[in-house]
Amino acid sequence: MIKNCRDCCDKLRRIKDRLTHTEIDYKVYTDGSRIGDNFGFSVSFFARNVLLPVLCYKMNYFNSVFQADLAAINFAAGWALERNVKIKMFSDSKSSIEAIRRPKVKSNLVLSIKDNLYNAKNLVSLCLGESSCR
Repeated sequence: MIKNCRDCCDKLRRIKDRLTHTEIDYKVYTDGSRIGDNFGFSVSFFARNVLLPVLCYKMNYFNSVFQADLAAINFAAGWALERNVKIKMFSDSKSSIEAIRRPKVKSNLVLSIKDNLYNAKNLVSLCLGESSCR
C-alpha cells in the first residue's frame, strides 16, 4: 500500500525507468582505422562495465576507413545475432550510420549490414557516440 505521495512518485519513477531503459547484455564500441597503408577495425565489448578482450581485424590495403567502420558495425551486429544477446553499439562514424539509415542504397556492403541489423532488430541498437543514446 502506498503511504504518501512521495512513495507514489518513487514507484512511478521506477516503472518509467524500467519501460524507457532497455536491458542490454553488452555495450559495444566499434572503430575503423588506418595506419600507413593498413586498414582494419576493432570491436570492444563491455559486459557489466567489464572490458572483454578487444577484437581487431586487418582488412585489405584497398579498403577505406569508411569500409572499416562499416565492417566493424556489421561484425558487432552479427556477433549479437549469433549469440542472441542484446547490445547497444556505439560508433564514431557519422557517415557510416547515415549510409545505413539511407533508404536507397547501392553498396552491397551497406545492404548486407542493413540486412544483419534488420535480422537483429530486437537485439541491436546503433548510436553515434554514447551521448546520442541517452
